[in-house]
Amino acid sequence: MKINKLNKKIKYIILLILPSLIISGSLFLWNIIFYKINSIDEPNINVSELYSVEKMQKMLSVLGFYTGDIDGLNNIKTSEAIRNFQLFYGYEGKGSSDPALYQLLYNEYLKSSQDYNENDIMLLARLIEAEAGEGTWYEMISIGNTVLSRIENPAYPNTLAGVIFDLGAFKSVKNGKIWCIPSNKAISAAQDSLYGILK
Repeated sequence: MKINKLNKKIKYIILLILPSLIISGSLFLWNIIFYKINSIDEPNINVSELYSVEKMQKMLSVLGFYTGDIDGLNNIKTSEAIRNFQLFYGYEGKGSSDPALYQLLYNEYLKSSQDYNENDIMLLARLIEAEAGEGTWYEMISIGNTVLSRIENPAYPNTLAGVIFDLGAFKSVKNGKIWCIPSNKAISAAQDSLYGILK
């Protein structure tokens, strides 16, 4: 008799808990699926995630370590350039890359350019955030590339600020959204646009 009562209590507890477990499990599974779907189109961008052989070749070339073709191939010349860069900065010359090495290479590449300063980067990053902050990485890059192409066009002002603040050029300037705080993603997009890594 006591066993039957105990079994009934256990069944009752299970019936109370089971729906909550099912709902919690479903929500957990949905969050995983949702994250994976979104991460395919729009990853949380940081410098190491932008790694590619072609970009490394461009940066190594500017810094004087690579003299081959910019072809995106991880060949002997590319490995040798990486090895020499590693040795120059006091690392073991393995000839292969990793996120830490790419970060160092990226930083040294940025230092080597004198065309734009920190204010230029931040101004372009504000524009990118305001115009495409909710967009994909390549939509953000396209804003930066649009600004730079206009600088080269005689029909537009020939400075970064001049193009951005040109009358009617960008909606975010008119509505004031350009004065937002840019995300790290927008700053990275501005740097890549200005320093030509994706071109």
